[in-house]
Amino acid sequence: DLLGVDHCWFGVNGATGLLQAGLLAMAQPGDAVLLPRNAHRSLIAACELGGVMPVFLPVPFFADRGHAGAMTVAGLRKSLDPWPDPGRPIAGAVLVHPTYHGYTAEIAGLIELLHSKGLPVMVDEAHGTHLVFATGKDRPLSALAAGADLVVHSLHKSAPGLAQTAVLWHRAQRVDHQEVQRSLARLQTTSPNSLLLASCDTTL
Repeated sequence: DLLGVDHCWFGVNGATGLLQAGLLAMAQPGDAVLLPRNAHRSLIAACELGGVMPVFLPVPFFADRGHAGAMTVAGLRKSLDPWPDPGRPIAGAVLVHPTYHGYTAEIAGLIELLHSKGLPVMVDEAHGTHLVFATGKDRPLSALAAGADLVVHSLHKSAPGLAQTAVLWHRAQRVDHQEVQRSLARLQTTSPNSLLLASCDTTL
């Protein structure tokens, strides 16, 4: 209730396992999903595992430092007009915010644009857990506050959790709760480490 979501799940296989579960809850075998060029390799593996086609979207590149930047609303709009045609349904989209080099995206506008296209949005916010607790303090907006349907936080990168701890947040309007449950059941251990679960609970 505090964070405005319907469900959350703790993970003990890092953000990796929860990103994979979230993607495979959005997309069925034979679907396509929109991914930024700087998507984590766990999402590529999930596409391979689930028979999902990744449709890569460009992100800015800073040649002076060798970094991929964050996606912009203008850049995303340009990528979606004309609408990509991978020859199969596009089931959803994934965003990265902040990037793995620390650049924050125009997250509210990106989510709004993708929702206007009828797509659910998952955000890899593994490096932005701290943003959830900084709302209204003149800091970048968390994807949770921006209305994302699925958000994955690592609890050991920018929060004090033990390594391998993570959390998946879910809003049920666009992504079915039972699909998320089934996807988690396929990918998560049935014997989670109690110490890691306790770390998740304590961190949040």
